[in-house]
Amino acid sequence: MEKIDKHMENRVWQRVQAREAAPEVQPRRDNLKPWILAAQENAAAYRSLELQLIGKQWDGLRRLEQESSRMVHSLRGISALRGETVKLTPLPTPREAPRRALEKCFHRSLRLWQELDSRCADPEWAVVFRSLARRAEDHCAQLTELIGRLDT
Repeated sequence: MEKIDKHMENRVWQRVQAREAAPEVQPRRDNLKPWILAAQENAAAYRSLELQLIGKQWDGLRRLEQESSRMVHSLRGISALRGETVKLTPLPTPREAPRRALEKCFHRSLRLWQELDSRCADPEWAVVFRSLARRAEDHCAQLTELIGRLDT
């Protein structure tokens, strides 16, 4: 029969007992308001651009505005379900040159996509964040196309 080394056994048990449990993934509970405001600013810019750019080639602006508004509502819904209230005031209609407005919308959409994509592993809201991230990603692609149309 094999002899057990008590000293070795004690060291092993000390290591086993000293291990900490793997930390649970905690949902990010930081404020969503900056991202809600970014989507709201984009929706207001799209409304303004709809009035400035007339023609069939600009029909996509209406859909971008509707989807941005839906994104605002979804993010506010998450906040409400978390017990946080987000008060928003209607934004004034921005009056900018179309190219500048589209560029700002692109950069806001890109930052919004990056933020939403970073939350796709959230244990509580992953399904919503994944859907919103895909929508923001699509907005970036559509905005680059619209910017390209301005130059033609």
